Amino acid sequence: ENSAKWEDIVCNDGAKEKISEVLLYPEYISAVLDGENVNLSCLPAPCRTVLVHGPPGNGKTMLVKSAARAMRAPIYCVTSADFLSQWLGESEKAIRNMFQTLKQTNRCILFIDEVDAIFSVRAGRCGTKSREADCERRVKTEFLVCLQDLLDSPGFDGFFFAATNLPSELDTAFL
Repeated sequence: ENSAKWEDIVCNDGAKEKISEVLLYPEYISAVLDGENVNLSCLPAPCRTVLVHGPPGNGKTMLVKSAARAMRAPIYCVTSADFLSQWLGESEKAIRNMFQTLKQTNRCILFIDEVDAIFSVRAGRCGTKSREADCERRVKTEFLVCLQDLLDSPGFDGFFFAATNLPSELDTAFL
């Protein structure tokens, strides 16, 4: 459980301000246009995904948990261990089940710490056979498809946060 308050968090490089903008954009637009007959499709879509990165121990997890607390939204903290399985097809099933639960929650934050454990860059290079196992590809694909489906769901008002110490090691499909 995170006891840190959003007001108590101090970040470098405006990270806190950027996260505030992401979290508050939908509410801001709603307040500004309250009662106005405006076609919202002409406005930029709100950002729903945030990658938090930095060296170990700099407060990435605390920052995300404090953001969830400030917006009074449940946070689902998961790691690769929560859905990876040695049995064929079980990882994909666990991912689908997780996202089905999140769809029913409506306003929440999904947070994956150490996201590089799942979405590390692919090992194969131009003309060589990739060392990445087929099961890893299926898990990545299933996760990304389910995430996009969740974020595109009508009425879903949540966010996806991921944290890593190694942003340069992430697969470009994830970014």
